Amino acid sequence: MAFHVTIDFINRAWRTYEKEGESGFFKPENRHGYCYKLIGERLEKALQLLDIGKSNSATAREEGVAESAIGYSIKKGYFKKKKSGSVHQLQNNSFLRERGRA
Repeated sequence: MAFHVTIDFINRAWRTYEKEGESGFFKPENRHGYCYKLIGERLEKALQLLDIGKSNSATAREEGVAESAIGYSIKKGYFKKKKSGSVHQLQNNSFLRERGRA
C-alpha cells in the first residue's frame, strides 16, 4: 500500500479510466444527496404516517428505514411534517394534562 492508496481504489480508478478515459475523473459526483429507500409507495406511506402525527422515529420503524432518512427527506422538502394541530401533539398535550404538568 504505497502512498496510503489501497488496491481496491486502484482497481476502481483503472476501471473508470478504461470505461470513461481521463474525463471520468473530472466530472461532478452525482451519487450524494438521494435517499434511495424512500421512494414510491414507501414515500407515500411515510408521508401519511407523518400527517397523522407519528414521530420521525415511529415512522422510520414502521417503514424499515433509518430515522435520519425521514429527517433528510423533511429537510430536503420532499414532504413536510405538520407542525400545529397534529394528532401526535394533541396526544402529548393530553398526556401532560393528565399528569398535571401542562
